[in-house]
Amino acid sequence: MYGYFAAWQKEGIFDRLNGLPRRLVREAEGRDTEPSACVLDAFLGAA
Repeated sequence: MYGYFAAWQKEGIFDRLNGLPRRLVREAEGRDTEPSACVLDAFLGAA
């Protein structure tokens, strides 16, 4: 089982599956399929 997972991960299958819904929604809204910016957030401190 892990062999399949490793092969699919190496081939980028999961990246394509996770990105597909985002691309479809953006395209339906008439926007570029790839985001032009990202937000990085870091929290340092006690929870």
